[in-house]
Amino acid sequence: MEESPFVPLARIVGAHGLKGEVKVAVLVPEGTLLDDLSVWVVPPSVGVNAARIESIRGTSQRTILKLSGVDSIDDAARLRGCTIMAATKDVPKIALSSEEPSVIGMQVHDDSRGHLGEVTEVIHTGANDVWVVEGERYGQVLIPAIDDVIVAVDSPDGSIRIRLLEGLIDDDR
Repeated sequence: MEESPFVPLARIVGAHGLKGEVKVAVLVPEGTLLDDLSVWVVPPSVGVNAARIESIRGTSQRTILKLSGVDSIDDAARLRGCTIMAATKDVPKIALSSEEPSVIGMQVHDDSRGHLGEVTEVIHTGANDVWVVEGERYGQVLIPAIDDVIVAVDSPDGSIRIRLLEGLIDDDR
């Protein structure tokens, strides 16, 4: 399989402060985002296409970046929803390895409803991932991948145990 020339690093979820910083949802392992890394904002917006990461701060849950050429809150706000990409050759190899096993294909069981179905897709949002579960009894169910819902993930067994929050599923179905 041929290696992609670019790798998505983060999705911009909003502006932060008045000087053009952006809040991002990081899509790669910790330690991949580097100061002075050349990146591209896709799709191009506010006249910003090629940029450099000038600074990084925060945690994996809340990461704040300063990109060159983005100098105001208005510029940063216009980038919401864009993806920050980098050339594969410029990214540490840790970003290219898949350390975390995929949940796609795993069977999902709710503590009170039993078997819900199989994870068919993972939707990456700014706040958390959402697992799309397809099953016979409830049809398609969207499961937020958060600590309040996910009880256990058993990768070797291929199963996920959850405790679904009220209102996320139609029990009358």
